Amino acid sequence: MWDMIEYMATATESMICADFAIRFLEKKNNFFTILCFCGITITTMLITTILNEVTLLEGALGFIRIVVCFLLILFLLNGSIFEKIMASFMTELALVISSFAGLSIISAMFQTSTTNLVEEQNYARILAIFSAKLLLFLFTRILIKIKKKNNYLLSLTEWIILSMIFALTIFLETEFAKFAVENQISSEDLFLPATSLCLVAIDILAYFLMIEISRKNEESVHAVIDKMQVTLYENQLRELETRYDEVRTIRHDMKNHLECIGILIEENDKERAKKYIQDMTDQKLGSMDQYIQTSNRIVDIIANTKLSQCKTENIQTIIHIGEFSLDMDEIDICIILSNLFDNAIESCRKIRDPDIEKIIYLEISQKKSYVNILIKNTISESVLKKNPDLHTTKQKTLLHGLGIHSIRNVVTKYNGMIDFCEENSCFIADIWIPGKKVIHYAK
Repeated sequence: MWDMIEYMATATESMICADFAIRFLEKKNNFFTILCFCGITITTMLITTILNEVTLLEGALGFIRIVVCFLLILFLLNGSIFEKIMASFMTELALVISSFAGLSIISAMFQTSTTNLVEEQNYARILAIFSAKLLLFLFTRILIKIKKKNNYLLSLTEWIILSMIFALTIFLETEFAKFAVENQISSEDLFLPATSLCLVAIDILAYFLMIEISRKNEESVHAVIDKMQVTLYENQLRELETRYDEVRTIRHDMKNHLECIGILIEENDKERAKKYIQDMTDQKLGSMDQYIQTSNRIVDIIANTKLSQCKTENIQTIIHIGEFSLDMDEIDICIILSNLFDNAIESCRKIRDPDIEKIIYLEISQKKSYVNILIKNTISESVLKKNPDLHTTKQKTLLHGLGIHSIRNVVTKYNGMIDFCEENSCFIADIWIPGKKVIHYAK
C-alpha cells in the first residue's frame, strides 16, 4: 500500500511538471501536446522511481530529469531554444523548492527531523508528500501566470548567466536537502531553512531580473524599429505629397488639357488625342481619387490614399469629417491614420462570409478641446475575445504588430486617450487627442 502511495505521488508530480512545461511554452498542435505530456510524465516517473531505488536525492536525478525534459520539449513544443532550456530548469527548480519546503513545514509542525519524514511510513510522511505536491502546483501556476504577461528577449550571454544561476541554486538546494537527511538535522536547527530560503530568494530575484532585462531589451529594439518606421513614414509621406500635388495640379489645369484634347479631335488626330488622354491618366492622375477635402493637408493625403485602396479592394467606406483643429506633427498624424486604416483594411480582407459586408467607417470631429478620431470596420468574428491585448498573430513579432504599439505611443505623446472595443459586429478604434478649440464666428 505504501508503495502505491509513493507511485501515485510520483505520478502526480510528473503530471504537474509536464503540464507546466506545456503551458510555459507554445503548443505546436494537439497531437504533439499530448505526446509531450505523456512523454514527460512517463519518463519523469521512471527516472525518479529507478534512481530513488539506488540513491536518495542525488544531484544526478535532477540533472537527468532536466536533460530528458529539455530533449522532449525541444522537438514537441514551440519556443526559442533558450526558453526551452529555461522551462527545463524551472521545472526542476519548482520540484526541488516544493519538496524541500514541504519537508521543512511538516518537520516543524510535527517536531521531527527530515530524515524521519523521509524514512518512516506514517501520516506525517503522507502529509509531507501532499504538501509538497500542493506547493509544486501553486508554484508552477504562479510561474505560468508571470510568463503569460512577458515575452523574454535576452542575449546569448544573458541567457547563459541566468541559466547558470538557476542551475547552481538547484544543485545547492539538492545538496542541502541531502545533507539534512544524512545528518538528521532537526526542525529546531534554523540554519538549513534559512539557507534554503536565501537560495529561493536568489531564484526569485533572478527570475524578476530576467523579466526586467527582457523588458529593457524589448524597449531598445522597439526604439530602433520606431526610428526606422518614422523614417519610412517620412519618405512615404513625401512621395504621397508629390503625387497629391500632381493630382491637384492636373485637376486645376483640367480646362487647358480639355482644350488641347478638343483641338486634337477637331483636327481629326484621334490617335494623338487618345495618347494624350492615356498619358495624362497614367502619369498625372494616377489612381488617387479626391474623396475628402479638409483643413488639414496630411489628413487629406492619407485618407484619400487609403480610401482609394478601399475602392480597389471593394471595401465600402463611410466618411464623416467635420471642422477640427489638430496641433500635431505631420508624421504623427500619418502614423495614426495609416495604421488605423491598414488594420481596418487587413481585418476586412479576412472576411470570407459573402453575407457580411466589408465596411470601414471614418469619423473625425472636434468635441470641445478634443479631436475625436473614430474608425470602425466590420468583422466576421470577435478580435478582442481571442486577442484582448491586440498582440500580433504573425510570426517574427518584433517585425510585425508595431501598428498598435506606434498608435499608442503617439496618443501618449500628446496626452490623449485611446480605446478599442467591439459593437454590432464591428471593431472600433476610438482616439481622443487634445486640439485647438474651434471658434465659430457669427456672420
